[in-house]
Amino acid sequence: MPRRFLIVLFAFLAIPGAGLFAQTPKSPGASKEPELRKAIGAVWEGLATWCVKWKLKDEGRLAAEEALAADPSNAKAKAVKESAGASEGKDEVRKEYQKKLEATKKQVAGLWKSIAAEPHAVTDVEAYDAIWGRALELDPKSILPAHQAEFKAAQAKQDWNRAARLLAQQEKALPADPARTKLCRELEAKASLTEPLLRKASTHDMRYFLSLPPGWTPDKTWPVLVACEGTGANYRDQCARFAGFRKDVPVILLTPCTFTNTSGPKKEKHPWYTEELMNQWTKNLMEFDDPGIMAALADVKRDWGGEEKFFISGYSGSGAICFWEIFSRPTLLRGAFPAGANYVGHPATPGEGGRDLPIRSIQSEKDEFLASLNAGWVDAEKALKKFNFTNYTRTLLPDAPHPGCHEAVFREIDAILKK
Repeated sequence: MPRRFLIVLFAFLAIPGAGLFAQTPKSPGASKEPELRKAIGAVWEGLATWCVKWKLKDEGRLAAEEALAADPSNAKAKAVKESAGASEGKDEVRKEYQKKLEATKKQVAGLWKSIAAEPHAVTDVEAYDAIWGRALELDPKSILPAHQAEFKAAQAKQDWNRAARLLAQQEKALPADPARTKLCRELEAKASLTEPLLRKASTHDMRYFLSLPPGWTPDKTWPVLVACEGTGANYRDQCARFAGFRKDVPVILLTPCTFTNTSGPKKEKHPWYTEELMNQWTKNLMEFDDPGIMAALADVKRDWGGEEKFFISGYSGSGAICFWEIFSRPTLLRGAFPAGANYVGHPATPGEGGRDLPIRSIQSEKDEFLASLNAGWVDAEKALKKFNFTNYTRTLLPDAPHPGCHEAVFREIDAILKK
């Protein structure tokens, strides 16, 4: 049996509280959720125990994991999960297992749906949407009508974030439907105006935040700004801040969750990445960031109509990746905007061509780090001259200390787009 039917996303199933209502979430009150979770655990534990009895130990451990995701106190499930040995069941036993698995999934889906009908706080809607998604995954045919009612209610309220989230669950659980796929893209585009979408590059481990411009449609191509974050590593907020200043400048925003802007990967700053991955790249930050950004851009081009050439801004610590791209692939850039940016060097062998690339360094004259940033710009300018770049300037703004210069970046982009 494919593992995907049994593996649970433990993070979203271990939430305290209650569930969703199709119209307006009820206020929290007395909840049946604890007993419903115990019931879910008992159903999965029953399957796990049967599997062990008939020597399907691998399948039993997976069922036990499901039980413990719903009810961590289930002692019998713990014992099955910790048991040793591999599956040895005969073919006729495996056929019976498939029948029992399908029956278990249907029963459990109904119980998760019951949790979703429990009162809950409005602030918990996103967490309980994940429960709706799990119920739909387990038994699409039975759960779809109620799930669709939730989606329609969100759509009627113009709650694009929730509508997009629920429709994405249907995309995952149901057979392919081009019309649904198209609608899902449109809703995600609307949702991203106020809440950037978190994505993983399809060919790389890079995570990135994405915000589509107002009026986005799939029938044309769009300029892209890679808006890199500084040492604070507030990637989502950086993307959202740029979205707030974008106004009518028609660019897709992409904020990559990079390592070079910080002193190295840290769990508190990079919660999307595993310890193993972060340890792998601790001494090779740029070797992660550079191909990761290119992989994210390839996805944006494929999925959202991003143009081949892109803009890049580098704030503070992300000046490292901004200048790296300037020197590495100038012919792929439409413009580059180091903003209060550090300069830490360039590739040993810069890319060919693109020496007329517009490079607009933007700096606050009140920046608390002005002395060191001035020294960095001197070094950057020497390198630009050495490699024959001709179209670069530095502008000092009378802004507050160490600003992101979002508005100034969009002024420069707008000027380039209108040429």
